[in-house]
Amino acid sequence: MKKRALIVLAALFITSLLPAAVLNNEQSGKNSKIVVTGYIISKGNDPFPYPAIILDSGEELQFICNKKMSRQLLSSQEHHVQLTLEKTKDDTLVLKKWKKLKK
Repeated sequence: MKKRALIVLAALFITSLLPAAVLNNEQSGKNSKIVVTGYIISKGNDPFPYPAIILDSGEELQFICNKKMSRQLLSSQEHHVQLTLEKTKDDTLVLKKWKKLKK
């Protein structure tokens, strides 16, 4: 009888800790940052171009940025750049900052 009571109490204690452990493993609202390097390219048609990046590994990424940053990036095409992107909960990449790298 005592063994059963101890097993039940241990099981209740473990299950009460489980939700806290799951919440600690999640990023709790913070977005994950990704730093990539590559070359800026222009995508889309002439009236509405938007920047994208070809990574040094050859992979192509598209991201979201504001109009001012988009114009700046499009004017620096063919330059080697470093981008800091944030991946949101819905797997969208949002550009936070960027800089040109020296050749």
